[in-house]
Amino acid sequence: VGDINGDGREELVVGDGMGFVWVYPLGPRGKNRDIGAATFIRTFFGDCTTISLADWDNNGTLDIVSGNSIGLVAFVRNRGNGVFVTADNKPMLKDADNPFPLVSMGANPIHLGNYTAPCAVDWDRDGRNDLIVGDGSYSANAIYLFRNTGSPHAPVFSPSERYWLVYGMGKEHLTPAVGDLDGDGGLDVVFGERIGCVNLCRTAPRPPAEDRGEAFLLEFAGPITFGNTITNLGPMVRPALTDWDGDGDLDLLLGLNDGRVHLAENTGTAQEARFAAPAPLRARDVLKPYPVPGGWSISHTGDSETVHRHSGAYLQILSETDDEGRARPFMRYSFFSNYVCSFAGATGIGAEFTENTMYTVVATVRARNTDLLRITFRHSETAHRGSDTLAEGSVGNSVELKASASWQTVHRSFRFKTAFGRDRIRSSGADTIRAGLSLQVHGTPEMQVDFASLTLEERGAGKDPDAGADGAPNEPAPTERTP
Repeated sequence: VGDINGDGREELVVGDGMGFVWVYPLGPRGKNRDIGAATFIRTFFGDCTTISLADWDNNGTLDIVSGNSIGLVAFVRNRGNGVFVTADNKPMLKDADNPFPLVSMGANPIHLGNYTAPCAVDWDRDGRNDLIVGDGSYSANAIYLFRNTGSPHAPVFSPSERYWLVYGMGKEHLTPAVGDLDGDGGLDVVFGERIGCVNLCRTAPRPPAEDRGEAFLLEFAGPITFGNTITNLGPMVRPALTDWDGDGDLDLLLGLNDGRVHLAENTGTAQEARFAAPAPLRARDVLKPYPVPGGWSISHTGDSETVHRHSGAYLQILSETDDEGRARPFMRYSFFSNYVCSFAGATGIGAEFTENTMYTVVATVRARNTDLLRITFRHSETAHRGSDTLAEGSVGNSVELKASASWQTVHRSFRFKTAFGRDRIRSSGADTIRAGLSLQVHGTPEMQVDFASLTLEERGAGKDPDAGADGAPNEPAPTERTP
């Protein structure tokens, strides 16, 4: 919670598991606090996004420090008025041209296993943002303190100023929040874990540490009770501390695995926190439920470090009335809030194919703001290479559709090819090959693609159609299949 747009009113900023961040305007602090409809920051932050708000560069605006499922920590600068991206939806995590700056320790980016949950706070009270990071390396987990040895404007972290703050003690995927829960002036840590418990570690007097890395180690105080019960809140619970109701003590916000945010009100005091049972926060739902086409799902691109760039796309079934007054149902592929990923797509059911046979894709389609619309049938196959070598290959047979803003029926033909031909190992002696369908789309904001029908016609072993021809080949007679 913080005022990210500088209007004097707070916002609730939420990271989701798909890699996106949402901003909800808030009313004045109180028990029945108003939560407005969310806006969407149009860029990709990384799978399992965790966020912290802090004025990282000391320019008077709250920035975002974010973690993800690949163990990195990124700095996302507030460009003013709560704007974090440019018109082309950049920067983006691990983008080739305009990536988020990564927070480094020495010469290399901070990299902690397969999950990071950062919390930016001035831990040692020297006027500079330090960094607390929960680790996700399964049995080796801990929460670390990285002390800032740079300036308030340009944080610097070094291996010599990395300390254990909380030992994981077998707990996994630790997500910290920081605040003073007992009124002693010291900062305490609340952290969630993979199995769904929320735990408390306190600042407490302790003898000088023999190991310098334990100089800031906290005392484990046990699981937090909610309404006098230790509650399992579900996998990957993410806490945040804030005075939600304005009564002078810190309440707990809890991000849950089902995508909802709950509030556990502090029914105690600023000196002795006690938390009520969590209850879901309710905001204005501006999206209507819609039917989803069966057999289809949104796909995403990835790289060698498992950065899955979810497209922000969605599929839905709509209907309209055609020129003759009949209902025409169709499937729409579109994007939320005009966000378009660098490359996006969906996968369908697919079909059975015969090697070296001609097929025609017949699509009744319309599109807006697209510069690529490709349908690919992809399969994997193996072949023997010598007596002790097995080769593997993946083949995609593709056609590209040229669609206009009005409905038209488009034919595109292709010959189904394999990687190894006669050397291919046939599954159970079958001569056909099962290939999955993928729809690949690229375009600009406000892009959408509609399909009223999408069928596949088998043409046999006829000649290839002329390059660029829009009509299906004449021979032999087609056999229709619907992917």
